[in-house]
Amino acid sequence: MTSSDSQLAEFERVYSAAARMLWAQENTSWRDDSAGWPEQRRHAFLTLEEQLKDAAPEPALPGDPIDPARHLISRHASGADNRPLAFSEAVTEWRERLNEDPGFLVPLRKPFPDYYMEPGSCVIIPYGTHLSMTGVFPEIFHRLAPGRPPLTMGQGGAELSEVAHQAAQSLRAPLGIPAAATPTSQQICGDIRWATQITHIETRLDRLKQAAWVAIETLPTPEEHKRNPDFSLQMGMLRTGVNLRRLLHGEPVHAWQETYEHIDPTEDRTPSVFDDGTGKKRAIPLREMSKQWNEGFSRNPQPWTPKTYQRQYDPNRGESQVVLSRANALVFSEILVEYSARIYPTRHTGLVHFDAIELGQFIKWEFGRSIRSHVGF
Repeated sequence: MTSSDSQLAEFERVYSAAARMLWAQENTSWRDDSAGWPEQRRHAFLTLEEQLKDAAPEPALPGDPIDPARHLISRHASGADNRPLAFSEAVTEWRERLNEDPGFLVPLRKPFPDYYMEPGSCVIIPYGTHLSMTGVFPEIFHRLAPGRPPLTMGQGGAELSEVAHQAAQSLRAPLGIPAAATPTSQQICGDIRWATQITHIETRLDRLKQAAWVAIETLPTPEEHKRNPDFSLQMGMLRTGVNLRRLLHGEPVHAWQETYEHIDPTEDRTPSVFDDGTGKKRAIPLREMSKQWNEGFSRNPQPWTPKTYQRQYDPNRGESQVVLSRANALVFSEILVEYSARIYPTRHTGLVHFDAIELGQFIKWEFGRSIRSHVGF
């Protein structure tokens, strides 16, 4: 291995560990001056975030191959130029569409004074079906965690990939919208190693290590946190901070660790494990998740839209259906298609770039939270 190869490998290890530490906080507290963080810690984390963001190749041009570590793989940017769509760009576009959403309720006085659902402006989903579909949110949050090392999907996700794609189409069909065109496999290049496209890698590495050192020095140890809890800090982040410190010291530690050691991300659900009640934990295979989805979907009717103006659902009347506006349903559909593409067998994704944190935050704290609570009204 040449010195440049060695520097590249070290850069990727430090990048992975540092990105994972920020991701493990689960939110971006360092950006929020009301989160209660000391100014020194906020500044250190903002500096580290800047180093992680700036370490990136030039933005993709029309016709460039899609890099699954930096772009959506289920669609291109809007327009006809086949330009890869970066994670943060996708979030910006989704937010704009949702902000322009006119909603689906119309006030009418007959037959009862109330708000009524407008035909074609919403999709009604049985509660059980909706609950299964939202299972993709924590999956994407973990599967596209910044710093996740390269992986190639196994065969376990084949059926779930198809089920997720069908679920996506079930949200579009009531609106009369056909399945969206997706990039071909020839347009997706999972073998891209984006770090090789960065110039002055030695300087980048030095700055990244310095920023990482300063950031972890502002954190208490997990033991100190147990004695004096600070609820603005996630224990997972503190533990990854310890691992990052050891890595920077040159110890032979893994740059990345799954939330649970039992998980194989190429075959299993990434965010959680199954506890059988005796304290024994096991990973949840994607095949098992597919079976649960299919069973849930088979018990419920397909999503639909009202054929006439229909009085809004009210949980107080025992109505548990979930109603999504047209815009919400279409964004949800696109997220399901992205998940389907991500877990497709043999799909390879390189070292996930820090830009993915914008997608994770959007799915966990914005869109995902809104969709989960969108029952009835």
